[in-house]
Amino acid sequence: MVVGAVSLVAMVVDTFTGGGVGWLFGGLFVAVSGYAALQVRRSDLVWALIAPPLVFAVLVCGHAFWTTAGQLLPRAVALGNALFDLGPMLWVGTGLAAAVVGWRYWQYRR
Repeated sequence: MVVGAVSLVAMVVDTFTGGGVGWLFGGLFVAVSGYAALQVRRSDLVWALIAPPLVFAVLVCGHAFWTTAGQLLPRAVALGNALFDLGPMLWVGTGLAAAVVGWRYWQYRR
């Protein structure tokens, strides 16, 4: 919930102030992915790895779909381009969440 809410607000602010998805969304997405992995219950650690990519895909694909003019083909191409262009944000956010989850799991097993 936190990942989705903070990322959505960051995307809206970034879109209206910068003309598109940019560094504000990326920075907050990475930070909130790590924070959520720290705060989730131990029994739900796997969801800390599943939630960030899902939130990212829904927000970025939704933004690309609704801000692109034209019929279905230009929108589909914009979806693919958005996922490729903004992919490093996804990798870093999910990687940070995976590192935190791995560290928490290791602490628990020790």
